[in-house]
Amino acid sequence: MRRFYLLSIFLMNAWGFTGLCQSNKQILKLIPQTYADSIFITQEMERGTLLSYKKFRKNKFIPANSQEIKSLHTTMLLGTGTYLFNYLQDSCSRFTPIVVKPNGYFSTRFIVKFMYSEGEILLIRDMPLAKLSKDPLAAERPENYTMTIAFNIPNLQERLRMQNKLVAYFTKGNLVWRMINKNE
Repeated sequence: MRRFYLLSIFLMNAWGFTGLCQSNKQILKLIPQTYADSIFITQEMERGTLLSYKKFRKNKFIPANSQEIKSLHTTMLLGTGTYLFNYLQDSCSRFTPIVVKPNGYFSTRFIVKFMYSEGEILLIRDMPLAKLSKDPLAAERPENYTMTIAFNIPNLQERLRMQNKLVAYFTKGNLVWRMINKNE
């Protein structure tokens, strides 16, 4: 029984259950009031598209070239961000990705907004600073990140459709995720 308890604690930390709760209040303050109350928080598992850091800082979503990848001058969009980006780009009219706040050399957090004809989806990528201070290469592993996803989609049916699409993606990819209410 004791082994199971210790294994459970280890797995909870390894899978990021603590990371899903750690900085919620700080991140929730970054979400404008115009966004719906239901917010997803995921523990990421996939790198997704590696973007050129130099271009990303200039509000361009351009894949990194081989030299940028070798020198680690990249920004991971992560699996959820890449999934949403590709889906909206392929199937929605007037899709515009916007870098609200890029990550920096000493900050892993970024905020991007995906605007399309039906509304906006805000993504906040974050990593607890403690992980980065313990391991300088922690930023290169997607499992160290959480992704917060908020919706500003006025049409309730469209918002539910997008949320259901994400839940299907989370389930298929075995992601640790939860839905919270930003006002609680």
